[in-house]
Amino acid sequence: MEILNSASIGPATNLARAFALASLALAGIVLLIVPSLTGAPLTNRILIGLGALAFLAMSFIGLFRYRRLVRRLQEDANRDGAVPIFAFLQAEIITPGAARPSFVGQGWVVSRGDHLDITWQSTLTGPGGTRSIALTDVTGVAYRKSDIMVFNRLILGMRGEVTSTFVIAPTNGSGLRGATEDEVRKAIATIEGALPSGSG
Repeated sequence: MEILNSASIGPATNLARAFALASLALAGIVLLIVPSLTGAPLTNRILIGLGALAFLAMSFIGLFRYRRLVRRLQEDANRDGAVPIFAFLQAEIITPGAARPSFVGQGWVVSRGDHLDITWQSTLTGPGGTRSIALTDVTGVAYRKSDIMVFNRLILGMRGEVTSTFVIAPTNGSGLRGATEDEVRKAIATIEGALPSGSG
């Protein structure tokens, strides 16, 4: 069930997604224009037009596919005055002694007083949940640069040699890119600023 969550999310997959969105938009435009030029009956033109609008709507939604995720981060933080840190597209958790890493899909991280709450959403591959990590258990935060397969990542080190790697969502919710280096480094700075003196 974790195979879908562990699939790489990066420039290569984004290029394929961008091509699919452009194809949907082009198909929508063609379906809007061609029936009028061919003199098709009004009923047919209306039905085809509705299909064209659906294609265009799907392509537009795809442009901002992570906006709802970013909004959920802010809503969660606003509930009790927590500090929103970042939304993520994917997280990989490596635990010493485990046979393999565990993966979760989309979610977000907020800072609440003396701990971080990592929340992930339920998907077809598994239930959602929240994991709290004491800031005193955080041993370090680092940046890993994007490559052809995976977007820019944030690495969170914890006691017991547990490591979580997050593929960060862009702060504007864009579905056409990953987080910039500046966005990841801002998230790192926010975590480091919340750490107790002497941690990290």
